Amino acid sequence: MFSATCVKFYTRVLVGKRQKGVTMIEYALIASIIAVALIVTLQGARDQLIATWTAITTALTPAA
Repeated sequence: MFSATCVKFYTRVLVGKRQKGVTMIEYALIASIIAVALIVTLQGARDQLIATWTAITTALTPAA
């Protein structure tokens, strides 16, 4: 009886914590993959983004 209760406790508490840690690692890996994809994409479109922001800045700057 006592050992069955200990096994239930172990599986619910300790194994559950391990799975939460694994889930956090999975989320961290997904976030890092998304970050790398964004960096690569933005580096590829860098020149066009600079031109767009320059045009916006020029349009918003009052004439002297």
